[in-house]
Amino acid sequence: MTDSPEMRRYVGVNRFAVSAFLDGSAAMVLKPGMLVAGNVFDRKGQPIPNALIRQNRSSAELDFTTHTAHDGRFSFHNVKADNVMLAIEADGFAPQEISLNVTGDLPHLRVDLDSEALLRGTVVDQSGAPITNATVAFATGERARVPFQKRIRTDDTGRFEWSSAPTVPPGIHGYSARV
Repeated sequence: MTDSPEMRRYVGVNRFAVSAFLDGSAAMVLKPGMLVAGNVFDRKGQPIPNALIRQNRSSAELDFTTHTAHDGRFSFHNVKADNVMLAIEADGFAPQEISLNVTGDLPHLRVDLDSEALLRGTVVDQSGAPITNATVAFATGERARVPFQKRIRTDDTGRFEWSSAPTVPPGIHGYSARV
């Protein structure tokens, strides 16, 4: 049902004429999603409570987040069939990103986090002068995706320190200085 030939360009998207909403005849059908669930442990097999788990999605979609329970358990319901990146962060542990090809329910994932690593650096301008109060974001891959929420500000000498860094740090692809 359309009011305009322009609406035919939208393939795979439920589009309705305004009149359908006004007369109550618009009906959106949602497909059931899939379950992605599991537990987060340290390398000794102990559960990690309150770890942040985030679905890293495309920039056009919102990220979904949850936290692990006291037993390290987490779950996402209604996950789309697709490649999904999960970023896992917990205080005192190195963050980790895992890639999943979701084609059905994944109820028994196990994520083991390594102990934290220390990453230090200095942000300078082209002349070598330190940049104060710069925000440092850590990114991975050619597209410079930022999988982790951690952002660090430089101090008065341009230095920064990340005490819960990954054991193999991603490349630093950029920074921004704020006045």
